[in-house]
Amino acid sequence: MLLLCFHLGKERYALPSEAVEMVLPYVSCRRLPLAPAWFKGLMVYQGQAVPVIDLCHIAKKREACRQLGTRILLMNLSWQGEHKKVGFLVENMTQTCRASELRFEDTGVAIEDSPWLGQVAYDGKTLLQLLKPEAFLTDDVGRLLFDVEMTEAVG
Repeated sequence: MLLLCFHLGKERYALPSEAVEMVLPYVSCRRLPLAPAWFKGLMVYQGQAVPVIDLCHIAKKREACRQLGTRILLMNLSWQGEHKKVGFLVENMTQTCRASELRFEDTGVAIEDSPWLGQVAYDGKTLLQLLKPEAFLTDDVGRLLFDVEMTEAVG
């Protein structure tokens, strides 16, 4: 399995490439008034408004740095039977690696506020940790991103 590797701050993380529909360059997002700080805003992809979550803000409580390797990873996510494209803003997404070349194992630590943290592997230099994208959809995040009532009112 191919992994997309990136940074959130100084730490390295990865997502399975199958979970990511498209890797996009950083684009400006339209902020929405009174939205939570982790919600970067809306971007346009193929004529559709797509919500973008700043993973650096969720994991590190700071905005992602706008730099050459800053990317938006576009994924199709599901929450309570609804499906939607969601962008995840990450830093320094410049590498891929093969999961078969690494030995992933459980961390042995469960952090209640970080259910999206997965297994880790040591690549000879640093730890690489898998993320579980669907686990970012807590009730608060899911309600914001999958507002069914608003969708029905507009449609």
